[in-house]
Amino acid sequence: MSNAKTHILWVVALYAAAALAVLISVSGVLSTGGWLPLLVLAPMLGLLLPPLRNKVDPRERYLPGPKWSLGVAFVLAMFQAGLFGQHASGVEAEKEAIRLQEAAERAASAKRRLTDEYASDKAQILGQVESLLTSNQPREAAALATKYIGVSKDPDLARLKSRADMAVMRLELDNEAAVPLARRAQIYKTLMQEEPGSFARYQGKLKEVTAALEAERQAAARAAEQAALEASIKGQFSGWDGSHRNVEAALKARMKNPKSYEHVETGYTVGAGSITVVTTYRGTNGFGAVVTNQAIATVDMAGNVLTLSGL
Repeated sequence: MSNAKTHILWVVALYAAAALAVLISVSGVLSTGGWLPLLVLAPMLGLLLPPLRNKVDPRERYLPGPKWSLGVAFVLAMFQAGLFGQHASGVEAEKEAIRLQEAAERAASAKRRLTDEYASDKAQILGQVESLLTSNQPREAAALATKYIGVSKDPDLARLKSRADMAVMRLELDNEAAVPLARRAQIYKTLMQEEPGSFARYQGKLKEVTAALEAERQAAARAAEQAALEASIKGQFSGWDGSHRNVEAALKARMKNPKSYEHVETGYTVGAGSITVVTTYRGTNGFGAVVTNQAIATVDMAGNVLTLSGL
């Protein structure tokens, strides 16, 4: 009876695997548009379908047993999956290449449009920029000049853009305190070059801003270092009960019955180069009685136990 049941179960397993192989192969044909999955399906069905197995090898002398047949079919299925994955990657790469090409064509088309627009309306565009500068609208003038400066090397446009940029910088300095330090440094450097008469004035301001930027950089570095230290310290303690892992291990190593160790609470203070860890715990003493103790440990910033007392 046992052998018969086992045989029936293997037949069911082979049929189920064959059905799955057909499903995977058909899906592969639909997704890839090729017929290779069906070529792989043929030997899989020969291995899996009992009627085909009997027809190919009536005595099953040469075909592997059901267990090995399933294994070989699995390997073939993985081969198919690899083919599907390669095809999917190729299709996605082709789509991405098309998207990039279309984006490049749109950019080129926009550039040609701007080039033609500037060539045909140069006088009007330059007049608009000049008018905006005259009416004290430097930001609008700079934006209009910037729109065409990338498609034209016209020196007249470049001069107007430079005037507009300088006017924008001076306008920003009307509310100097609101301008970010890095932007202020850029403005001062530009004005030192463009306005030699104001060199000394802006040089002093540039030194102040440079010092402030360095102070900000150092503060950010200290904050990052402190955050990393706090994360490192926090990682030394258990997120479950707050115990210090290395201190707990050291305590257990010194106990007569380490298995009786029970953590109660742990607190710590961070010093200049070490951490003081105070742990309250319970455990059995030499007489088998449960007692509560408190231990004080000193650990380094990496969590290594330096001293342990109070056992």
